[in-house]
Amino acid sequence: MSERQTHVGADLGWRLAMFGYTAPARETMVRLVIECGNIVADGDRIFAEAFPSQVARGVVNAIADVTAGGVPTAPDPLPNVTFPPFGTTRELREPRTVTVTVPMLRARRWAETTQPILAEWPKGHRFSVSGWIVGERVDGNPVWWLTGQGKASDRRWRVWSGGTDCAGTDVLALPVREPGTKEAA
Repeated sequence: MSERQTHVGADLGWRLAMFGYTAPARETMVRLVIECGNIVADGDRIFAEAFPSQVARGVVNAIADVTAGGVPTAPDPLPNVTFPPFGTTRELREPRTVTVTVPMLRARRWAETTQPILAEWPKGHRFSVSGWIVGERVDGNPVWWLTGQGKASDRRWRVWSGGTDCAGTDVLALPVREPGTKEAA
């Protein structure tokens, strides 16, 4: 790729190079250069507060996987569970309160981990939910909570159920309203 394509050197005088500063080491050790995004196209992600720790965790995990003899594929933790199709939403008969069980749980506008984080809740935090939606699969579980108490003024954030005391198939087993009705099923 050219400097124009990567934005390397834009207004700063930097130039693409062959990482000459690592050349003395090339005969004796492995060199690893990791590109973490494009400063222009991925700027919002790169400058996010959590980005350095996410990159560090990914690098450590990747090195550990390769050191262990290759990159293993994790088995599906819920191999025999059939979830409703992506985007399926249900309202609970009654709102309920759930508790965060992981160190930090993130609320997002939509049920996908690429969505902006709207709130972060620590372990033990309790919040009200009024429904669920099938979204992005995280650790084999695609079921996300819809926050709120069932009022029109609710924020309706999406929160992955796997980080709470009621998750996945347990959520699907809760009594729900039939689609298109206001009465409990």
